[in-house]
Amino acid sequence: MIQSLRSLDPSFSVFENNRMGSNPNQLPDIEIQGRTSILGLKEQLGNDPNLPLFILDGFQTSLQIIMNLDINRVESLTILKDAASTAIYGSRAANGVIVIETKKPKAGELR
Repeated sequence: MIQSLRSLDPSFSVFENNRMGSNPNQLPDIEIQGRTSILGLKEQLGNDPNLPLFILDGFQTSLQIIMNLDINRVESLTILKDAASTAIYGSRAANGVIVIETKKPKAGELR
């Protein structure tokens, strides 16, 4: 899912972290608009303050959920990175917003 976002928007950057080796649970560093002035506080704050806000089906979610999301389940994807995103989502959207809508199940075909 994250790799496909790179092709949609040239300002979407994914920085691979090679310090952890081949750890499959290591999350990449993601930026939409570039780094903010808050650098090096990832360990103290518990999460990266430069991450964009992820909205999945109307609810805020984590990067781990987005990394595990199957691309075939996605119906629409919107990247917000201007003042409109902060007007909608408030100060949480200062680093941009990625809004993902998944496909709705068909009536009578529960899987």
